[in-house]
Amino acid sequence: TTSNIQLTINYQQDMGQVVAPRAYSVGDTIAYKGTNWRVIKNSTASEDYVTLMKETVLTGTEIGANYVWGGDTSNNQMAYYWSSTCHSSETYGNDTYDSYDGSGCSGHNDYAGSKIKEAVEAYATSKGMANDLKEVDGYKIRLITTDELSTNLGWSALDKYATDADNSNVPTWVYQNYGTNVYGYWTMTPNANYSSNVRFVNSSGSLGSSGVLDERGVRPVINLLKSNIPAQS
Repeated sequence: TTSNIQLTINYQQDMGQVVAPRAYSVGDTIAYKGTNWRVIKNSTASEDYVTLMKETVLTGTEIGANYVWGGDTSNNQMAYYWSSTCHSSETYGNDTYDSYDGSGCSGHNDYAGSKIKEAVEAYATSKGMANDLKEVDGYKIRLITTDELSTNLGWSALDKYATDADNSNVPTWVYQNYGTNVYGYWTMTPNANYSSNVRFVNSSGSLGSSGVLDERGVRPVINLLKSNIPAQS
């Protein structure tokens, strides 16, 4: 027994834009979640993600709180603590910080247990980034490391307070931060020579080290899946 079956197929073409995987180079700009991000590590077309650093330091509004040194919000500086044990009283954001105990910060410059880590993760959640990011080496969002600054971005030496000319091989967007906030920002790398110090990038073109209670900015690094990169204008 045989039969003839005739089928009619109705179809509709999806005209939505498909972003094909592509290569990205250090310094490329990607607009994502309402701000610009800079590529800080070359990514081949075969890799499914690209590593980016926010073009500007987070402001108090962006991060959802004004944890600033001495309550001074004029420059939106982020003075987050690397450990709650660095302060005997967790009264962040007040006009004055009483009960300061510098010795309590000794050995507490570990990024994994820091308030800064909590802050950038909360920022990612507030922006709805979670499903767009890939976990790499244990992090979807974090701070930049001094290894990345040296290897990928051409920084010449640690603790070198240099002029722009001295570090002319370093792209200016790495340390100038754009906008009105030109204060330095934290890296996630501790200074092994000083147990209470962490490395930071200074706006004038230096890479230094300072105490964990000092004023520094927070400039997140993310691993953005290329499939979630929006169409660029």
